[in-house]
Amino acid sequence: MIRRSTLVVFVVFVIALAALLILQRVPNSPLNPAATPLPTSMPNLISGWKSTDVASITQKSSDGKEKHLTRNQDGSWAYGAVTIEGGKIEQPLSEILAARILTVMPANLSLKDMLLDVPAQVITLQSSDGRNLSVQIGSITPTQSGYYVRVDNGQVSVVSKSSLDAVLQLLDEAVLPTPTPLSTPSVQATPQ
Repeated sequence: MIRRSTLVVFVVFVIALAALLILQRVPNSPLNPAATPLPTSMPNLISGWKSTDVASITQKSSDGKEKHLTRNQDGSWAYGAVTIEGGKIEQPLSEILAARILTVMPANLSLKDMLLDVPAQVITLQSSDGRNLSVQIGSITPTQSGYYVRVDNGQVSVVSKSSLDAVLQLLDEAVLPTPTPLSTPSVQATPQ
């Protein structure tokens, strides 16, 4: 003899189990949500280079000004006869090597329109084994969020304005002479 309450619980259980099985087989069921595609990250602007590969950096602007930095054996950098602490150059170097492409531009666009026929800045990296890589920086995009950039006469890409501004600013600051503190004349008290 089965109690009436046990029979009601059993029937409710059977109905719930049947509903669960039906919901699992129905497409777009709340039990089987569709997988959300993960965003794909864009590739780095420069691939195949590590910071330790770079033996020299040359930054040339369209007005003809040029800075040439060379890595010394001890890891420091030289700008002409001035030795620069390694970290001051490693930071902009790692920034440019880590820069990601935001978008790739169609190949049929005019380089002149993006100011890449005569780039505003060209950063050339040279490795100790003789490889060269040229990063040509053109104009700012119309949205003011990036620069048109071309690596080794390849396809034009857009790279974040903030990342390239950081690279250019850090390179400028690295070669500035370190200010020497002014000596103040010492005042000595005279005994009375």
